Amino acid sequence: MDPADREPFLAAITKLAKTRRRDGAFNWGITEDASDPSVFLEWFMTESWAEHLRQHRRTSLADVDLHSEVRSFQMRDQEPSVRHYLSANPASGEVSHASNRHVRGAA
Repeated sequence: MDPADREPFLAAITKLAKTRRRDGAFNWGITEDASDPSVFLEWFMTESWAEHLRQHRRTSLADVDLHSEVRSFQMRDQEPSVRHYLSANPASGEVSHASNRHVRGAA
């Protein structure tokens, strides 16, 4: 993202918080790379992998438009990196394994 577009980008991506929560996220945030002002990370948490998969089925046309608006700030030579992190329970050693994983971009 061009650092000159920081404020309009943040305004656009902040709109995603409401959408993410509507679709099952219980936490949402946007973080900025301290060493590179052109890099941001949007993150959100859902109760389970199954809930995350249901989010994809609840995507509306307005959501598609909002995602397009946010992605319009992406540098032309860079694709967004999408990664999925699963909860690990250090006390029991259990990891929440996902079935039917789908990851776009870098994994």
